[in-house]
Amino acid sequence: MLERDELVDEPRPRKGLPQGRHAHILLPSGRDAIEELVPGGGVRKRLLAAGAQERGLTSGLVTLGPQGWYRRSRHHDTHPLLIGSRDLMDWTVRDAVLANTTRVKVRRASATGPLGTAERVTGVRVTADEGDAEESLRAELVVDASGRGTRVGHWLAALGITGIREDVLDAGDRSR
Repeated sequence: MLERDELVDEPRPRKGLPQGRHAHILLPSGRDAIEELVPGGGVRKRLLAAGAQERGLTSGLVTLGPQGWYRRSRHHDTHPLLIGSRDLMDWTVRDAVLANTTRVKVRRASATGPLGTAERVTGVRVTADEGDAEESLRAELVVDASGRGTRVGHWLAALGITGIREDVLDAGDRSR
């Protein structure tokens, strides 16, 4: 796993983690997916022990939705949400993954482009710091999780891969 930022042993905001200081909500379906992907991770318990809060969807929260304000409910145990900062959630999930597998290592580096051909991506070119020499890192699976600033379209075009179908999810951000 490549990470541009120097990772620390505690949850705190960092440059490469958008909205790190903002409160985040982990829905039950997301919590269950993480628990399934990180066997033995106990991510829910880890989050609660690290300071996250658990609240029912309609208790302790005031929410305005398309149908108006959601009212608080006496049923506090329905749809439990995990609430915490983004940096707390990121740190806790990463810690659980690294504690439960020997196959995942974190390396501070940035991808500069893919290795391979139009038939198959076989790894990535990486550099530890801007201006350093590039290094080839072979991989059987390459996932780009760089978000909105991704260069994957440009990189794949350089390999001769064009006409890629994109699925765009409009999250309602009209500021762009």
